[in-house]
Amino acid sequence: MALFFISLLISVGCKPQQNIVEGYKDVSLGGFAVAIPADWQEVELSPEIADAVTDSEGTVIAVSYRDKSATADFALIVMDVRRAFELEGDTWEGWDKLYEEQGLTKKEYAQMVSDHIFTTLWISQNKSMQEIRMFTIENRDACEILFTAEREDIPVNENILFVFEEDKVGIIFIIVENIDWSTFQSCWPRIRDSARFE
Repeated sequence: MALFFISLLISVGCKPQQNIVEGYKDVSLGGFAVAIPADWQEVELSPEIADAVTDSEGTVIAVSYRDKSATADFALIVMDVRRAFELEGDTWEGWDKLYEEQGLTKKEYAQMVSDHIFTTLWISQNKSMQEIRMFTIENRDACEILFTAEREDIPVNENILFVFEEDKVGIIFIIVENIDWSTFQSCWPRIRDSARFE
């Protein structure tokens, strides 16, 4: 009888219960904060991100987190745009001036930087943008970009958010294998909407 019920469950595609997020905690970096699931722990930066931070000459800082099952990778990044311009010998005069002089909107800036991030992380294979939208978080412009792609031939979901400050950009992104995305999909709106400069 027991074997019968087990085979019946298998035949109807019974799946194990998904992880349930029991709470959130605030983490911050360089004045940029976000709420993430409470059981996610800080981990060492990947070599690719660590090298990018080192090469930035102080214009980029970053911290990484991972969920307890090691299926979701999360990064919090702050870019000091003013310092980056000054290192190039230019003067940062704000996002409006950048648009006036270079025709570069915040949305286009976010797309350019996200492409660079994913290329740095070797996730550009079969990358496909699913959605991009501008909106506001606490009166600051924000850009959300949703991707699907492959990392080492494994399909993944990548969600990335840019929050624009006067002379900084806060970035959060999460990378999850497609097979596990249903477990973390409901976390993203909570994480995204909590992002803020303090």
